[in-house]
Amino acid sequence: MQAITGLNETINLVLDFLQDAKDHGQWKGDDLLAAARIVGSYLAEAPYACKEKTGNLLEFIFSIEGQDESSSFYSICFMLPMLSQITMEVDGCRTLASFGGHKAVIDCLVKMTEQGGMTIDNGSMFLACDTIINFMSNMKSVHIPVDYCFIRLLKALVTWAGTTDASSVTMTASCLCVMLLDMTSEKFLLSCSHFDANILGSLSEIIIRSLQQDIPDDDSEQFKQKQIIVSGYKRWADRFPRVKDVVEQHVSV
Repeated sequence: MQAITGLNETINLVLDFLQDAKDHGQWKGDDLLAAARIVGSYLAEAPYACKEKTGNLLEFIFSIEGQDESSSFYSICFMLPMLSQITMEVDGCRTLASFGGHKAVIDCLVKMTEQGGMTIDNGSMFLACDTIINFMSNMKSVHIPVDYCFIRLLKALVTWAGTTDASSVTMTASCLCVMLLDMTSEKFLLSCSHFDANILGSLSEIIIRSLQQDIPDDDSEQFKQKQIIVSGYKRWADRFPRVKDVVEQHVSV
């Protein structure tokens, strides 16, 4: 109990340090990035601890950069374990939406697949995908614009799913793709300058792979994902005739 009390006091001191930096307009420095990492590690295990302080500081933490960094990529990554848990509830999603944090998570996910030559960190990808899936499930009233960022996200999921045959990657990528496609149409996407029929073909392949997966009886997460994929596909299939044609050549939905 004494150790837990000491840890709580330490985290509160770190949060106070971050609050002071925020108050003085300081957002860049390795000491701030280290503080964000400490807070992220703690909140991964206790996501609702120091709820008020964390909620007030989250936007600031999302802006923190290391001394030699040109973006806040790492500070956002440190928060993903906590975000993937608090977004399971509407209040957590509202906190994220209050400063457009969901867009920052999307950008972070995209950057994970653009780290030239580096292996994609599947652990962080799962956490980012879970956060966005939770957010989209709980915040249907929040508009996610179908813009270049949206298309980059679809491309990132295609890239990730193309790196492995692991069923967990296939199901998670397909689940999020299906949810995203439900927001638009084939006609609109093909009219966008950064989207083409090849991407549509790759998305079709991911969906086919996910629908062909045999889900273990004890894997409730993948079972839930498959339900989302099937129901989502049925909603928008008629808006995506090319995808529908390819998918239904291989599987019966």
